[in-house]
Amino acid sequence: MKYSNSQFTVLKQIVIYYPHRRANVLLRASCGWLAHRITVTCVSLALVLGLWSFDTRSDDKPLVALKEITYPTGIDYWPARKMVLFADYGGTIYSMQEDGTRVARLRVVRERDCGTRVTRLRVDEARKRLWVMSAAGICVYNLQSLQLTRHLTAGDMSRYRLTNGLTDLALDAQGNAYAIDTGIDPIVYRIESATFAVAIWNKAAPPRDAGVYSPQHFPLNALAVTPQGGHLLYVNAYAGTLHVMDLNSKQHSTVSMPHKLYAVNALIAAPAATGAGGIDLYAVSAKNNSVTLVGLEGNLKAARSRAFATKYLDQPLAGTMVQGTVFVTNSQLLRHPKMVNEDREAPRPFSIARLSRQYFAEQAAHPILDSVLGP
Repeated sequence: MKYSNSQFTVLKQIVIYYPHRRANVLLRASCGWLAHRITVTCVSLALVLGLWSFDTRSDDKPLVALKEITYPTGIDYWPARKMVLFADYGGTIYSMQEDGTRVARLRVVRERDCGTRVTRLRVDEARKRLWVMSAAGICVYNLQSLQLTRHLTAGDMSRYRLTNGLTDLALDAQGNAYAIDTGIDPIVYRIESATFAVAIWNKAAPPRDAGVYSPQHFPLNALAVTPQGGHLLYVNAYAGTLHVMDLNSKQHSTVSMPHKLYAVNALIAAPAATGAGGIDLYAVSAKNNSVTLVGLEGNLKAARSRAFATKYLDQPLAGTMVQGTVFVTNSQLLRHPKMVNEDREAPRPFSIARLSRQYFAEQAAHPILDSVLGP
């Protein structure tokens, strides 16, 4: 692969050719020509096999630099393979090891299949499915072969063409998918796992017009399924309030919180680190360049929150939980030249930030991060 080849070339130049002259003299003098050739061969084989890597990182270095990848977006975890899958805005799907090493390109999402501008990935390990969301619709791939098995266009899902595009996707324990669009008063599309049948799940009839905001309702934004199952968590995109929907009764309720959740792009739900039966909810915001840690009580009625902005975040767009660590894609999409009128800032390396629960706990106890909350 191009990534691996470029990595090998750089290492080869540094390890072999740069010290070539001095190492040549020392090796020939001490062990002879044969020892020199054996050493060079062993080093080369180690590099080719990936035994040494510049990209090896530990938890004290939370950034994973992404070479030759631009605008990373959706991300999710594949537990059986201990692998992180993510996509970029151009529609390419990549894999990465838990420790941030061995980034590899898996597939390019074709325009005729699901369109480019991929925004979400969701792994359904039990049914061997990979759900891919773009602005144009949703595609379902076989998780092993990455062959396309189903394509749901936004127009087919809603019975008319959506004006703002789909924004988030979540899966429940039975493999049913829930999708939302931020431009319509609260619509949740439910995609049935066995048949892929689509229903406007939380309303008896679709709204009269696409993209029309109703003062009686509110548009949804990010959503997630609770770790215990049984409930959807979602954010009112305008008011910044957090809501709960019971998946059985379809009843809505509002979570009591001391602060609003403004400009939230993604929600990551995990069992509370305290083990008290609650939920740790991480709200990702590209606009505020922050991650807000929301601690929900077990009854899902009240929560406490604290927002963090750190140098490791660069307009994060999506996230997932990996073995107690939050992985978020630093998309930099707000500086995309096609989305802003001014010239893009000086290029920075695209990256994925890894923020462990211990990291958040340390910052809460001894804050060196700036707390940010704003509309």
